[in-house]
Amino acid sequence: MASVSQEPFGDHGMAVKLTGAFDLSNADGLGRGIAAAADGPRCLLLDLSEVTWLDSAAIGVIVFAARRAVDHGSSIGVVRPPDDVWQAFETLALDSLFLVFGSREEAARDAAFAA
Repeated sequence: MASVSQEPFGDHGMAVKLTGAFDLSNADGLGRGIAAAADGPRCLLLDLSEVTWLDSAAIGVIVFAARRAVDHGSSIGVVRPPDDVWQAFETLALDSLFLVFGSREEAARDAAFAA
């Protein structure tokens, strides 16, 4: 079962927590969940630490959200998913699109990101 939740992050940000497997069947819901959080914050943190699978449709939604956030002046970061999921980001050279953190706490300590 996949889920997307959001909560405030830092003084001016939002964190979006993704849990489970995301593919074409739930990519629209993923996109709506990220888009709802991406309107307005100075930083957007995608917590992928509990993601078990991302197919190309889900990765496309995440990339689109990242580009939209940057276009609106937001910084975007990700909490790394497990290595087997993260490998897709590295293979597609998408790891350079985001600020990458090992945990939500690490992101919160990054003054340039979580300010």
